[in-house]
Amino acid sequence: QEYEDFLLSHIPSYQSVSHKNISDDDLKQFFSPRPMIKITLPNQQILDLRSFLGRVRSSSYFPKEQAENKTLYDDLRTLFDKYAIAERIVFKYITEIYNS
Repeated sequence: QEYEDFLLSHIPSYQSVSHKNISDDDLKQFFSPRPMIKITLPNQQILDLRSFLGRVRSSSYFPKEQAENKTLYDDLRTLFDKYAIAERIVFKYITEIYNS
């Protein structure tokens, strides 16, 4: 949740491109008239600082003009350090698979 809050507060375009803007009902309409099947799986990545920063930078919502923003990276480092154990974080998320 803190990572999500970080994105919302530091990257203005994140809200407009977030997958959360698309509901299951939207997807059901897209797949219609065939029924939609949704599979939800827990997933995780174990990231060191370099991988974590790379994951953020490679996201489509990350503005290219922020690439050299030291404050942004300092804040990401603070967030990373808060949760790191042995210089790694476990980045947990849910993978959603839609099929029709």
